[in-house]
Amino acid sequence: MVDPEKALIKADVLLVLHDIGSKWTRGSLNPALLRLLHLYPKKESILVLNKIDIVKEKRLLLKLTSQLTENMIDGQAIITTPTPSKLRSPVNKPLTNSRAVVTPTVRNLPENLTEKQVGEAIEGKIGWPHFKRVFMISALDGDGVSDIMVYKD
Repeated sequence: MVDPEKALIKADVLLVLHDIGSKWTRGSLNPALLRLLHLYPKKESILVLNKIDIVKEKRLLLKLTSQLTENMIDGQAIITTPTPSKLRSPVNKPLTNSRAVVTPTVRNLPENLTEKQVGEAIEGKIGWPHFKRVFMISALDGDGVSDIMVYKD
């Protein structure tokens, strides 16, 4: 853990590459990673969900994004609402589409947390609410990779 922390001191951006191919680990960020995110909360962080080709049910991608970002992207609350009833399928099941309602919030992060405070902050947490962007890629197929390469804030 010493080398990643040393690298973060000089880094401008923290790119978190999260493997969602494994059903055992895809639903939460690693506690060691959460520790680093809490130690350097002012660093810009970007979440990249890799292996989206493995996930057959695409609604799961939205659920995972919601969990891993704690429903926050770039300081905005993301709340998904069901599709209106007039867009339901003939068998009265909602279609998989949903609308996102975005509510602005203020990013107020404490600086210089102690290890004890960081430990308390990450206890029970599975995500990080301060990612600036989220990308979904399939490195195998190359899907979404070009979006990251052309991303410029």
